[in-house]
Amino acid sequence: AAEQKDRGAALDALNRVLALDEGNDEALRLIERLSSQDRRARAAGVGAVALGMAALIFALWPGDGPPQRIEQEDAGVLADAAIDAPRDAAIEDAAVEDATPDVSDDAEDASAPTLIRPAGPRMRRVRLLPSPRNVQISIDGAPARPWGAGGIEIVELDVTRPHSLRFLGECCTEVERRVRIPRGEGVHELRQQLLFKPAGLLIECSNCPPGTRVEVRRRGAAGVVSGRVGRVLSVPLTEASQLREYRVTAEGYRTYNGAVTLRSTEPSEEQVTLEREGESAQP
Repeated sequence: AAEQKDRGAALDALNRVLALDEGNDEALRLIERLSSQDRRARAAGVGAVALGMAALIFALWPGDGPPQRIEQEDAGVLADAAIDAPRDAAIEDAAVEDATPDVSDDAEDASAPTLIRPAGPRMRRVRLLPSPRNVQISIDGAPARPWGAGGIEIVELDVTRPHSLRFLGECCTEVERRVRIPRGEGVHELRQQLLFKPAGLLIECSNCPPGTRVEVRRRGAAGVVSGRVGRVLSVPLTEASQLREYRVTAEGYRTYNGAVTLRSTEPSEEQVTLEREGESAQP
């Protein structure tokens, strides 16, 4: 409120000068400058300027009489004293800022936390060790290449970003994984276990009644694959070739137990005959 009052007093004094000399260019220029300044600029510096300007004007007021005409030279001194200070302080219409902190992009960037990457080489040698080995490997979308000599085994990977690895082959189920290589010295070993593609098993029965069931299991291991006689069962394997035990059951018939060697991706077929309960075993 006090600053607005000072500015008003300065404008009132300049208006009195204009009342005596309507063509005083310097007084008109000062009034126009004060009127066009931004409200925030006035809060920052116009109050002080107005006080100084008013003091200079009233210093030229002799006694109790009316104000004398401000000569051109005196008006120039008054303008320099009143206007130069705001201009030197960069209080122009296009550059006026208030007392709020700087929130420009540069200020935000300066205060934001900086990501500091650990020192050390970017690249590290990596030995790929898939199991089984007869697979192809693709890195970061590149064409797949066979593992081993002449193909892909030891590669250099960037430790500052993750990588996408894809393992595929006729023997196994395709695996895709994202990995980040740790920093360090020497060759880093990356192992990947793949699952063999399942084998197919078909149990045919010459005298089985409808609803006869088949169960396939690995000796000493949990997990059972079950289904009906006459239908192909998909049996998972942990090796390219494995022995599997199976049994066939039907109400009113003795359980049939058998074993078969299954190979990944290859179908196998077994023929069985059930015996009724109470019947003697066939020689």
